[in-house]
Amino acid sequence: LGVSRATETASLACRSVLFLLDSHVLYQICCFGLAENKTKVGELSAELLLYLLQGRLLMTAAVWNKLMDALLPVLPVLQGHASVDTQLGRCVISLLHQPSEGDTGRLPKLECLRGALRLLMAREPSMRQEAAAIVSQHLALESGSAQLLPQEAEQLILKTQDLLIVRQQQQPSAETHSSIFQAEDVLKLWDLYTSPTVEGVVRKSAAQQFTTILADKQMHETFRRQGGVDVTVDYLKQAIQRDNHELERRSLVPPCLCILRLLVQQDP
Repeated sequence: LGVSRATETASLACRSVLFLLDSHVLYQICCFGLAENKTKVGELSAELLLYLLQGRLLMTAAVWNKLMDALLPVLPVLQGHASVDTQLGRCVISLLHQPSEGDTGRLPKLECLRGALRLLMAREPSMRQEAAAIVSQHLALESGSAQLLPQEAEQLILKTQDLLIVRQQQQPSAETHSSIFQAEDVLKLWDLYTSPTVEGVVRKSAAQQFTTILADKQMHETFRRQGGVDVTVDYLKQAIQRDNHELERRSLVPPCLCILRLLVQQDP
């Protein structure tokens, strides 16, 4: 790789490193190479990844885009080495910043946001602070953010960098047991949860009852089959619309978040 060669249409130097721009190869380097901490293998792996991530000006546009595509499935593993204290770690963090308009050589916006949310679960407070700043940037530049609640969400997220940190871990139980609920219980509540004619307080009560029923993993399939995830997410989207005068939708936020948490926690 080199500046003089990168401008060539068919750069032999670029083609000679294409075997590295494969998600399986990058996974091996990230997962096993970088894991060899304080060894020659670990040093060379970090040096290789750093060279690739800093090599945009040394590559053709096609090769750089190929690298970004190959990084997508590897990003969660690579983020395990994100840090504000190392050159490679800072380079990984820089991948997650909101791409500017017209910048086609970056990771997709959604993947950047997902990566930033993953960093909110980092062990080091400095990493969570950095992640909160990136999430704040995404919220500030979100299309239509002026019409969404809460106001100044990008500032609020900076104060909640420990939002996804669980002080007391709880492992899902692998034991199977007979359920005290039946699929009919889900279906009965479903009509109250989704009917456009029921009062808000009744819908909220149905949502709260779902938080009890869905604590039983065996009820998840029925809830999912009815389209429960889409309906719950839609309620949350309605609740943050500033021009939505249906205040009862906002009262659904706590039980809806609890429902989604139960689905993810018990049946990831």
